[in-house]
Amino acid sequence: MLRDMLTDSLFTRRVLGYFFGALFVAIAFPTLLEIIFANEDEISYSARAGLSTCSEFFNDNEAALNNCTTPFALMIGNTGTNLQERVEVRLSPVPAYVGLSKSSQDIVATARQAANPAIVENHTDDSLHFIITDLAANKLVEILLVTRGADNSKALENITVTITANGTVIESNPRLTVLARFARNVIGIF
Repeated sequence: MLRDMLTDSLFTRRVLGYFFGALFVAIAFPTLLEIIFANEDEISYSARAGLSTCSEFFNDNEAALNNCTTPFALMIGNTGTNLQERVEVRLSPVPAYVGLSKSSQDIVATARQAANPAIVENHTDDSLHFIITDLAANKLVEILLVTRGADNSKALENITVTITANGTVIESNPRLTVLARFARNVIGIF
């Protein structure tokens, strides 16, 4: 019976199709494989500017452009299985005037919550430097920057994010990374 299956050309074409499809995904989208398969030491992050009120749609005069606001959200999650003792985050260039808020929460709600990490910030002339210590697995840190004025808004939209941590650093939303792994595990059951 197995011999008949192996000699069946339809079966052989399907197996080869799946193999070459998986090979194509691995070569063309290597980050996708990092998202689906977890490492022990891994950080996922996403950074983006939010909806700005500095566009012409919201403002029709020059005076209003001085009071417009632009948010910038940075999410850093420990999507690995090990504790990250030290994660360094550098944002540059940062406008001179920027409001800042920080929070931490679990990526996936569980009955047993990990302790919140310690977050120390250092603001220099043109950059922000954060040191996050004791970032437990399944923990997410959210940093929100808000600036005022059209010039500061343009500077905020051009921020470069540099993250240094143990293991792999993936530019992917931490919640979506965990959701992709959950979907992979559910599919594996069936």
